[in-house]
Amino acid sequence: MRDRAFYEQAVERYLGSIDALDLEGVLALLADDPMLVIEPAGVVLRGRDEVRGALDGLLGESAGMQHEVLALIVDTVASRVAIELNYHDTKQATGVTTILHDSTHLLFDGDGKIQKIQFWMGHDIA
Repeated sequence: MRDRAFYEQAVERYLGSIDALDLEGVLALLADDPMLVIEPAGVVLRGRDEVRGALDGLLGESAGMQHEVLALIVDTVASRVAIELNYHDTKQATGVTTILHDSTHLLFDGDGKIQKIQFWMGHDIA
């Protein structure tokens, strides 16, 4: 079992890679057969190719992202993390920045890699 510090650092690396629009950095953190779930749209993607395609699209549309962590809940026994955050995203095409109140849930495998990413696209707060 890993300690809380491991999960805090993993969240920092994950969100840091997303904010840097670093697709390869994000993929390096993922398990061999990851899953991505996007709510409330009900999108479920399985496998490295599907997850890569979705993340490439999300990151490719952005001129810049920032994830502002508001709360972090860590379950070291279940290898899960829940993150409450504000998500700032500026679109390349329009230059418009959206700020959403969001939550992201991460499930880690036995090797400490992210097996499942589930995020809820919240409400615009700006």
